[in-house]
Amino acid sequence: MLELLAGVAIGGLFGIVVWFMNQGTVSEVRESLNTIRTDFEAQQVEVALNKEALSRSETEVFQLENTISLLEDSLESVTTEAKHQKGRAQSAHTSKGQLLEKWTPFCEAEGIDPHWRPEDWSFFGNPLDYIVWD
Repeated sequence: MLELLAGVAIGGLFGIVVWFMNQGTVSEVRESLNTIRTDFEAQQVEVALNKEALSRSETEVFQLENTISLLEDSLESVTTEAKHQKGRAQSAHTSKGQLLEKWTPFCEAEGIDPHWRPEDWSFFGNPLDYIVWD
């Protein structure tokens, strides 16, 4: 793209020089050429600045893509760990419940007749926990 613009500018510059040579004195042509050269150099500086800005933008995009990738990996590992912790917590609650079921005959609580002895309790588990033989 830049080469095309430079080619057009040089071709246009040649046409302008020929036109000026037919129109005025050599000093006028030189002055016009200097003005054209200054404008062309300013355009080259602007193109160089635009290339530099584009390069910085591409670098920033690359860095942001890497950051996004790292955050996605982190989110996945945190989600997996949360699932594992939830499973471990449920397992612990189940184990505690089963342990409490085994110790129920030895507890004193409202609703349990005091004359029931632990030897009279039979554990069944599911769907009935105990049958007490009175």
